[in-house]
Amino acid sequence: MVVHVFQSSPSWVRRSPIASGAVPLMPSEASAETVVLNDPHPPHENALNAFSAILHTIKAEIIKSRHHWDKHEPRMWSRAARLLDAELVAFDVKEDLVEVCPAIQ
Repeated sequence: MVVHVFQSSPSWVRRSPIASGAVPLMPSEASAETVVLNDPHPPHENALNAFSAILHTIKAEIIKSRHHWDKHEPRMWSRAARLLDAELVAFDVKEDLVEVCPAIQ
């Protein structure tokens, strides 16, 4: 899993929460085009703690996104169609978060 972290706002933005697909970014979320990023690197303890604190919310939003898109555009999550919801969110921050890109302040 690769997650791009932006510290320029109070919320954490995520990309590619699973290796087989991606949660689409909303137009109002930060991206590499809207903020200057440091080079990618393995997560430090502060990033692991931050993501651990919101892990339940991240997983709930992934499942919510999948259910929403399955109703309106099933192709959005088609690469993960064979996975159950529990399998889709069966990741752990300390084991699976491999890279972050904090924003330059």
